[in-house]
Amino acid sequence: RLRQGGLLAGQVLQPNGQPAVDAALGLAGDGFGLLFQPPAKFVNYGHPVNQTSTDRRGAFSLKTMTGGTSILAVHESGCAVVPALPGTNLILQLQAWGSIEGTVYVGSAPAAGQTVDVGFQSAAYAAAGPRLQFDFMTKSDSDGRFRFERVPPGNHTVFRYIHFQGDKPGPIGFSHGQPVTVRPGETAQVTLGGKGRRVIGRFELSRPLTNYDWRANLVPLTQDKPGLVPPQMAQFPSPSAYSRAWEIYNASVPKYYLDFQPDGAFRVDDVLPGQYTLALRVTAPPADPPSAYAPPLPGRALGGITNPVVVPPMSSERVDEPLDLGAILVPIADRPARGTGAGTR
Repeated sequence: RLRQGGLLAGQVLQPNGQPAVDAALGLAGDGFGLLFQPPAKFVNYGHPVNQTSTDRRGAFSLKTMTGGTSILAVHESGCAVVPALPGTNLILQLQAWGSIEGTVYVGSAPAAGQTVDVGFQSAAYAAAGPRLQFDFMTKSDSDGRFRFERVPPGNHTVFRYIHFQGDKPGPIGFSHGQPVTVRPGETAQVTLGGKGRRVIGRFELSRPLTNYDWRANLVPLTQDKPGLVPPQMAQFPSPSAYSRAWEIYNASVPKYYLDFQPDGAFRVDDVLPGQYTLALRVTAPPADPPSAYAPPLPGRALGGITNPVVVPPMSSERVDEPLDLGAILVPIADRPARGTGAGTR
């Protein structure tokens, strides 16, 4: 780890060995860093970070920061992430950008217009060493195809991005994750979905709730991972270290999100065989109409269920044979008696 007031200097070289002119550089460390944004720049949404760029010889000079652990470099030709070791004759050799292309399936059919994401959960790979943080998103075309350019070499996971509120604010999730290794200068192939089976069912509330929106919250079908233990804050030296550990844990637990109809009927496609937990928490609908700029705050808890679900292997090669969970009764607390409840005297 670096201390404040030192100097890092050297030269950045392209993958072909030529000087990297106008490459962007910056520092990353515990609690701070930079986000890569194509074609070749950094953006910073948090703690101030020292940055610089190379001259016509590819040379750079960068002031150190307390807690700095990595030097980040991006250029039109490639990128590099190296340990931030003090020195004035450093050589940063860039690796060529890679790319990812693939197809999204829902059941056995290619799915158009599906949002695909790579990079958002980059913190989940922290154990593998320093990484270039990025977040790329795109939609599948009419044939279900998608492509990401300028992907840093390394191990990534491509996800379906889940947001059921359309252009309105609301909760988001990542599902159907598929790991992929991107090599310098090469294109990695990946397929999302198309395996497993459709799970369907319907929730029935024990009493009706006016204006209840089943899509207001994401309801996960979470794969059971007995060997994974959620991290506890007391185990870590700082909130940022705990946050990173939680992101690693959260990204390691596969989840599928239920797509609802207004009557509580749901479906989720391409669920792999295994043991899962279906958890639903019902809260009081908001009294005011939802804002166009912010999701409504959750109301008081009214009830919910936590049910085990076993998804067996397919008995045939058909991926569209559904597993029907049937009607699931959700107990809801009785209405508070008149003159009682929070705020009464």
